[in-house]
Amino acid sequence: MEECAPLKELEESEKEISGVVRHAGGRLHGHKPAAASIVSTTVSQPMSRFGAERVALASAVASVLGSSRHRYFLDSGTLLGLWRDGALIENDDDFDLGVLVDESAFSNEWLADLHSTLDRGLHSTPYETRVVDTYAKKVEVFDPAHGAFVLEGDHYERSDFHHVTVDVQPFVHSGLGVTIPHCNYSGCYIPAATFEPFGKITFANMEWPIPLNPMGFLTAQYGYIGHGAVFDPISKLYRLDMDMSAPLTVYTDMCADLFHIGHVRYLEQCKKLGSDVHLIVGLHDDETIESYKRSPICTAAERAAVLESCIYVDEVVASAPLKITERHMSEHNIDIVVHGDSLPGTERHAMYSTPIEMGRYTEVLRMPGISTTGLIDRVAAKLGVSYSDHALPSNRDPMGAELAKADDQLEFGAANLPFS
Repeated sequence: MEECAPLKELEESEKEISGVVRHAGGRLHGHKPAAASIVSTTVSQPMSRFGAERVALASAVASVLGSSRHRYFLDSGTLLGLWRDGALIENDDDFDLGVLVDESAFSNEWLADLHSTLDRGLHSTPYETRVVDTYAKKVEVFDPAHGAFVLEGDHYERSDFHHVTVDVQPFVHSGLGVTIPHCNYSGCYIPAATFEPFGKITFANMEWPIPLNPMGFLTAQYGYIGHGAVFDPISKLYRLDMDMSAPLTVYTDMCADLFHIGHVRYLEQCKKLGSDVHLIVGLHDDETIESYKRSPICTAAERAAVLESCIYVDEVVASAPLKITERHMSEHNIDIVVHGDSLPGTERHAMYSTPIEMGRYTEVLRMPGISTTGLIDRVAAKLGVSYSDHALPSNRDPMGAELAKADDQLEFGAANLPFS
């Protein structure tokens, strides 16, 4: 799935096409597809138009990747449709494969080698290959006989995209997790335990590798993966399509240390998410804060008092947990959880994986130019002293690596799969 289009848009005309692609399952490289006129449309075409051709191409690509021992698997919209519904999503515009690669091996040379492997393996077919290194780092395999369209959006720079394409997207495994070198997933973090050993799905007379934990994988990529989801342009995740005019309990958690105008504007945005919002603020206690960054300047009682005086806050919950659980949401009747934007992917997964999976998570923009850390630095500069006891998002670990890893299995275990 090339563009991150809302799932609702992708699914609105979803249909089962396995009966069509079954006949294409044996049409591997070396067998020229039936002649087709070039499609000159300026928009993507659905699976009902090119599904059989895309699956035939994907079968050929999978054969080459399997022979070369690359760790490939079904990815993105292709995995979403086949795992959740047993069918390709009608409005998806390509076939998605991922390749897992260790960070120590990943480079431009590795990408060029992947391209060469596919090019050699498909040399006797009408299919073509190319490296994309602008808006993503990946390899595209395509059939030029069916035409192309232009990708809209500044980051695509009007790149062309073929109607019959297999995207081969690297997934880079580094330390705690896996990242995706693609502009649509710039903040995406996928726990390493989600991937291997691979499972499998049988489709179009073939067995296709899939991540060990499909729900954890897809949730990390997309957020809520149920039907009728809407895309949140700030978090770049999908969530439930809620009636924001109905009474709504909104929850956010914070330290609220040295309460400042940035906090006020943030809480104002939370309060204005709907027309009838009850805003609950979960306040972390000193011990919780000290578990992942500097000690707060103000006491817990002082921080609670200033929050309670804010006109946008309806309720303060003391000693709030870092990790939001389903029990916590149920106890406080929470409809949606909010956080500021630009939260590192590791932290977002560690603390908010449950509301994300439930489709009850969103983000609002932070006020630039002010923060508690910035205020401390101002005071230090005024006093002419040095202060460096900060815990910046780049180096803090709020839940601990082992706890986050263990939670992968708890949050996304097979017993919790709603679509199985």
